[in-house]
Amino acid sequence: MKTRNFTAAFPRNAFVLCLFVLLLQGFSLGAQNLSITQLDSSKLFLSSKVDVFLSVTDGAGIPAELANPMGELSFYHTSENGPRPLDILDITRNEDSEEKITFLLVLDNSGSMYETQGSQDTRNRQAVRAISQFVSQLDPEKDRVGLAVFGRDYEVLLNPKNGRDSVGESLQLLRQPGREEGYTELYYAIARAAEDMAGIKGRKAIILLSDGENYPYFERSGNPHPVLGERNYQPRESSEALSGSEVTLYAINFSQEKDLPLADIALASGGRVFDAYNETELTRVYENIRRGIQQEYRVSLKVPISFDEHPGIEARYNGKTGDTRTYTPALLFGSSRTDSDWLCIIILLGGLILWLLLFLIKFERPASRAELQFVPAGSGKTLVKTQILSTAKTVIGSSAKADMTILGIPSLGESHAVIEHNEKNGTYTVVSKEEILVNNQPVKKRELRPGDVLNMEGATLIFDAPEPDSKKSKPR
Repeated sequence: MKTRNFTAAFPRNAFVLCLFVLLLQGFSLGAQNLSITQLDSSKLFLSSKVDVFLSVTDGAGIPAELANPMGELSFYHTSENGPRPLDILDITRNEDSEEKITFLLVLDNSGSMYETQGSQDTRNRQAVRAISQFVSQLDPEKDRVGLAVFGRDYEVLLNPKNGRDSVGESLQLLRQPGREEGYTELYYAIARAAEDMAGIKGRKAIILLSDGENYPYFERSGNPHPVLGERNYQPRESSEALSGSEVTLYAINFSQEKDLPLADIALASGGRVFDAYNETELTRVYENIRRGIQQEYRVSLKVPISFDEHPGIEARYNGKTGDTRTYTPALLFGSSRTDSDWLCIIILLGGLILWLLLFLIKFERPASRAELQFVPAGSGKTLVKTQILSTAKTVIGSSAKADMTILGIPSLGESHAVIEHNEKNGTYTVVSKEEILVNNQPVKKRELRPGDVLNMEGATLIFDAPEPDSKKSKPR
C-alpha cells in the first residue's frame, strides 16, 4: 500500500519540482538589470537629441536581448521639476548599428610591468599579446582604436582611428622605462585619456590596464614632476574628466595589488573594474568588455531644453527604475560650460551672429555658381573659405587630399562627405557614411537647395547655387 501511494505521489512531486524550477528560471530571465554606460549629448545643441547607451543583463550578469525594446523600455528626463517622459526616436544594438565604436587602450608601462611572474613572461608581454588578440576581433569598418601608455608620464602612441595593423606596430615601440620614469601616475593618466576622447562622438570607451596602485612621482620621489610640478592628481579629478568627456572607463587590475579608488572611478563613469591574474584571464576580460559593448542598446531620445545644473536621463524596464545618469546641458559645438546664465548668453549671441552671417552671405549678391562657404561660427578651420563645386564630386574631410579640407576636428573623417553633381538635372546631393546635419535635420543623403546649412561634427557650411529659374529667362 505504501509503495502504491509513493509511486502515485512521485509524478505529482516531480511535476511540482519542475514547475518550481521553471518559475525560478523565468524569474531570473525576467529580472533584467539596466545600466546606462554612456550618454552622448554631442547633438543636443543642434537637434535636441541625446543618445543613451544601455547595458541589459540577466540575473547572472550576462548580456540579454529584449523581445520588444520599444515596449519594455521607457525613459524620463529628470530635473528640479520632476521626471518627464521622453520620446524614443530609435533603438538599435551597437553590433547592428552603422555607428562607430571608439576604443582607447591605456597600458601601464611602469617598471613593475617588466618584472617576471615566476616562470611566466613579464606582465608587459602578456598584456601585449592580450591586447593584440582584442584588436584582432574588432570590426575594421566600424571600430576605431587608439593606444596610450603611462608610468610617470602619459604618451599617446596611436590616436584612435580605423585600422588594426597600426596598433601592433605601436606595441612594438614599448620599452622598459628608466628608474626615474618607472612611477605610476594612474589618476593623471585617466584624466589625460578622457581629454583625448573629448572630441569624439558616439560610443567610446577607455580600457585601462594597471598592475598596481597610484604611485605619483612628486609624492614618492620628492622631486617636481616634469609636467605636473608638485601637483598630485586625485580620484575626483579623474572622475570629473571622464564625466566631462562623456566616456566610459573599464579598468583591469592585473596583479594582486589594487588601487581601491579605481573601482569607484570606473563605476561612476558607467563602466566597471575587472581582475585578471594571468594571460588567459586577461584575454577573457578584454573579450568580455568588447562583447558587452557590442551588445548594448543605443537609444536616441528627444530631450527638452534644460538649464538645470545637472539634468538627468532615467531608464526604466517595464515601468521599474533601472538607472539614472546626469549630463551637462551646456554643450555648444562640443565644448562644455558650467554656468547656466553664461550659456543662455552664448546661445543667444551665437544664434544672432550665425543668423547675421547667413543673411549677409545669402543676400549680399545672387549666386552665379554652385559653391560651399565655411562659416567661422562653429568648430574647425579651413584652408579656403569658399569651395567652388565645379566637378562631379567634391570631397569634404580632414584629409589634405580632400577638395575642401577642414582642420581641428578629431572626429571628422578624412573623406567625411561628398557633394555629388548631377549634370543632367543640375542638382547637388550631399552623401555621407556618417550622420550629418542639414538645416538641423540628421541625414546621410540629401538633395541640397540654395541656402541649406550643413553641419559636420561642428563645422558649419552653407550651400549656395543659382536659382533654377535664373539660368533661363522664360518669355512672357
